[in-house]
Amino acid sequence: MKFFFSVTFLIFIHAAFSQNISDSDSCCMSRFSGMDFDKVNLKELCVDFRRLSAQTTLCCDTWNSDLHQIMIWLGNHFGKEGTDISQIIKYMGMPDGTEIELNNAMISLDGDEKALLYFWRSYHDFLYFVYENDKVKYAEWFMWGD
Repeated sequence: MKFFFSVTFLIFIHAAFSQNISDSDSCCMSRFSGMDFDKVNLKELCVDFRRLSAQTTLCCDTWNSDLHQIMIWLGNHFGKEGTDISQIIKYMGMPDGTEIELNNAMISLDGDEKALLYFWRSYHDFLYFVYENDKVKYAEWFMWGD
């Protein structure tokens, strides 16, 4: 039984980590990798964000992956107080969740605040924008275990 488990485990690990590194879609590579995102067209950067966030690869789940870096930048860009949430949705697409999912993560909001959530690693780690009257108040990251 121990031998069967070891072989099965090795097959699983091999399948999980044997992605073709040269295939940019399978390894979470942005067209703007290594560039200063401040100098990149916002619309094009968000196209990459939506493409990468639709992937389900281990590369995109890696700390500091291109997806993670783009999301950090977008959080800083759109997370400025007073940003209209229509701009977030226009560029980043429909959110993965709302204030309901924040409640599930035991994050409470004040008064009439609402939220837009964009998953990085599903419910495990995500970027959220808190807003009131359709204007952003702030952006935060939820990191499971922090």
